[in-house]
Amino acid sequence: MRETRGWSQSDLARAAGMTQSAAARFEVGEQFPPCLSSSAWRAPWTRMSRSA
Repeated sequence: MRETRGWSQSDLARAAGMTQSAAARFEVGEQFPPCLSSSAWRAPWTRMSRSA
């Protein structure tokens, strides 16, 4: 979804308040945020869908 919106992993990471490397690990399923609230993770995707 982020690529469809023209966002880089860095863009997504910045919007979610994490590092680019963390966003990359989450994206490929290597790591999951242990205590990241669902609203914090959902926020960048919500912003992307509104900008479409």
